Amino acid sequence: MNYEFTPDEVREVIRAARIFCSTFSESQYPHLMTLGKRLDGSDYLESVHVLARLEKEKGIPCTGALDTYKQLLLDKEQLEGELSGLKQKVAAQQNANREAEHKFRQLNEDIKKAS
Repeated sequence: MNYEFTPDEVREVIRAARIFCSTFSESQYPHLMTLGKRLDGSDYLESVHVLARLEKEKGIPCTGALDTYKQLLLDKEQLEGELSGLKQKVAAQQNANREAEHKFRQLNEDIKKAS
């Protein structure tokens, strides 16, 4: 995208920039636009936003984000291993339940025949 602003829009941007930085001048405007173009299309701003949100919501500082991510991956791997074991236990218990139900039905039939 090519950004071409009217002189009024440029003055408005400069006024807005002066709200955050009172020493901002018109001569800095081209640098601001260059920075905007470099940031546009990159994931930098989104990444900064996500890291700020992570710190705000979870209390994880930006410097600890990668370590926390690695730990979460290890935790996930461990939990997936536990899940696999639990699925096997469930399958074994279901088989045991089916066998017990079969024996129960067989006993009921034997009792009916004996009476």
